[in-house]
Amino acid sequence: SQRVIDFEKPRHSAASEGKRAEVRAALSNLVLKADAYVVALPEGQSLDFVARWQGKLREIMVRMRDDPDAAIHPLPFQQLRGEGGTYIADMMKSVVDSFGSRGGAVQRADTIEGVTALSPQVSFAEAKGRVARWAESLVDEPISFGSPMSPFEVGAADAARAAAAIGNLVSLGLGYVTQGADQALTSRLVALLDRDRATLPLAGVDEFLSDPRRRDRLKDVARVVRAARRKGQALSLS
Repeated sequence: SQRVIDFEKPRHSAASEGKRAEVRAALSNLVLKADAYVVALPEGQSLDFVARWQGKLREIMVRMRDDPDAAIHPLPFQQLRGEGGTYIADMMKSVVDSFGSRGGAVQRADTIEGVTALSPQVSFAEAKGRVARWAESLVDEPISFGSPMSPFEVGAADAARAAAAIGNLVSLGLGYVTQGADQALTSRLVALLDRDRATLPLAGVDEFLSDPRRRDRLKDVARVVRAARRKGQALSLS
């Protein structure tokens, strides 16, 4: 662990003052959110996290935030997440949840989550609850769609089913990608959270141009295209 600290300290010192200020601001935000989380927890819940945070962990985070000579390194963040049995238990809980709905309200996560799955069989209301939970707790973007033992596959043979699944994911505010081997007939559908996304309403010109910023951007693009034509250049989107 000391080697990690010795490695990170000069790297942080070599960063620009603006980047160091950004890191300190993120640390400050993390401390505030963790304090608020501990206060909001029902009595008796997440005792392991509370013990870690109110022990040395909060003190270390505050020192990294306030002391310019303190080394900022990843070890406290690993402790914040939980190690050993705590992390494995949280991962297994998420995997078990993915096998199907238990019919109850979605509970707030005990700690941050890195392994998650969404079953196609859950109701839309429960799925919305899970997305709201993951918006707070998920530290990785991918969300497995389907169970760990049976991921959701999409392919040309069942295009309607794939389109319905993708439509529901988008309605939940999620992005998506497909993963599969070259020349494979099907690909695995994976949902994504916390990724910048945008849509272009190709059949809604008036809606698209209702934003003045878009109209200005369109004028900029049109000027570039006209200038290229005057020079005898041809632009193509392919």
